[in-house]
Amino acid sequence: MHGSKHLPLGPSRCSSRAFTLIELLVVVAIIAILAALLLPVLSRAKEGAYTTVCRSNVHQMAIALANYTSDFGCYPYYQVDYSAPAAGDNSFWQELLQPYISARWDQDTFKGRVNRGSKIYLCPSFERLPRHWDFAETYDWTLSHHYGCYGYNRWGVWKVGEPSLGLGDSGRVFVGPSPATRESEVATPSLMISIGDGPLAPTVYDPATVYGWSDFSRYEGFNDYRAETGQSIYASPGMETWPTGRELVARSIKRRHLGKWNIAYCDGHVQTHTTKEIFDYTDDEVLKLHNKDHLPHREILQIGP
Repeated sequence: MHGSKHLPLGPSRCSSRAFTLIELLVVVAIIAILAALLLPVLSRAKEGAYTTVCRSNVHQMAIALANYTSDFGCYPYYQVDYSAPAAGDNSFWQELLQPYISARWDQDTFKGRVNRGSKIYLCPSFERLPRHWDFAETYDWTLSHHYGCYGYNRWGVWKVGEPSLGLGDSGRVFVGPSPATRESEVATPSLMISIGDGPLAPTVYDPATVYGWSDFSRYEGFNDYRAETGQSIYASPGMETWPTGRELVARSIKRRHLGKWNIAYCDGHVQTHTTKEIFDYTDDEVLKLHNKDHLPHREILQIGP
């Protein structure tokens, strides 16, 4: 047809221009920068959520502790009777609180795992530490109670042979039976630690793994402070592996709650502290937080520079 017009051959004028390699690299670089900026924020937000759960756990334990004390007029022992056979019938503080907490303590807590009905005994940040000790082949009922992610202020500041200054040592191992700590013996309840995130330590049998103590008054807490501040570790029983495990512990403290500790006091309130605020043994005000008479008792402190 004479009136028809032929369209020009070749690409359409409406087609889009492709990205050049340099433009693609710029886009990728921008995405990488944004991801690098966002990941720490997301990580802190996630850890903040874990910390909130942990604070709730510690608070519920503090309420259970108050109810136990109200019923019996004294604080629970860390372990009721050292002379009883370790065959599953000893009552430790975790189990003594069970009727008041509607949860059962799990023997695998120190491994960073528990069953559904025991979640209150497991800190979610402790659960996510990279290397937990798992002594499945040498399982022991008593040891499984001594290790865990939450610790009870058993001794306070202590020395072998001295009476307990804490809340719950029965004293049967070192000085014979001792009376339970009565509520009236705690001079300043709002300034005495009861339960908190357990001190961390490398494992004697495998220094590449870490565990927590269910005894908050263990010397490992003071060594946690030394590890975090880059100091040499003070030699004491059970610390043979600390020179090689110090960096592991320092990293684990930083990873769990970003270096903070959730601590319940005898009056039931919960605070979040730095390691220095609860384990700086050079500070008398810190030592007072561990003892029922609210005195530092530096004279019996078996750790130092």
